[in-house]
Amino acid sequence: MIPPKRHSRYRRTRKTPQQPTASSIFPPHFFIALGRFPMQLKQQIGFLIQFIVLTGTPLISWWQLQFGFSLIWMPGLLTTAAVLFWFGTRLRESK
Repeated sequence: MIPPKRHSRYRRTRKTPQQPTASSIFPPHFFIALGRFPMQLKQQIGFLIQFIVLTGTPLISWWQLQFGFSLIWMPGLLTTAAVLFWFGTRLRESK
């Protein structure tokens, strides 16, 4: 009887082509023209998202008190605000 072939512990993986990065999509002078590096741009977008959430959340409460809307919307909007704030925090802390 012939013993079965033992497979290698490490499987061969097919090399995938690299995805284009921001530096390969945009020419180098693009970010220089903006005066921003990609990392700083992500941090500023994160700050903007956090700012919108922090100013929008009290506005939602004020809108509810002044004009009223179905209260079932409030938990959903607050959950959405929390997720957006978390996403903005992740962008600001990214390297």
